Amino acid sequence: MNHSFSRGVGVRKSLCIAMMFLSVVAWAKEGVNIADFITPAFSHGVQIEKKQFRLSPKELKSVQDASHATLDSDLVRFYTVKNKTSIEGYAVLVVKKIRTKNAAIVYVIDTNYHIKSTEIVYFAEPQEYKPSANWLQTLQGKTQEDNLYASKGIPVISGATLSSRAISDAARIALVLVKRYAK
Repeated sequence: MNHSFSRGVGVRKSLCIAMMFLSVVAWAKEGVNIADFITPAFSHGVQIEKKQFRLSPKELKSVQDASHATLDSDLVRFYTVKNKTSIEGYAVLVVKKIRTKNAAIVYVIDTNYHIKSTEIVYFAEPQEYKPSANWLQTLQGKTQEDNLYASKGIPVISGATLSSRAISDAARIALVLVKRYAK
């Protein structure tokens, strides 16, 4: 086996993943304030604390195993929502490849680990593959214990099965991340 070839493939794959995430992050910095998607789910006057960190290879595998889904990046954008006296909830920005292009989805999660809301903040696929707000509401109230699999516990979108699968996979990822990294 040509080891230099396999190393080169690994480097190219890592660079592609980094570029994919950075393109979404750059887009988000240009015109989208993630807090605008998070604050409506909580009481007036909450503060949002943003953390960005990388998962180690062991943590990445553990999150993927627990969520039964693939993370497209080891970079995590995690938000803690606080009022003056306590934590009200969390949010996670998950970047997921749909077909050939990316989507960035914000999952807002309460302190009991229920999904409060889901917002697609970036969707590079054609708009006919983008799930409607009504479909996104099917995730509301769900927990890691629910059947968050497209075509099982979550309805698929006719003509956009890959979108429904990717977004339900990302929901499981977000719930696992919150359970593990919420403080």
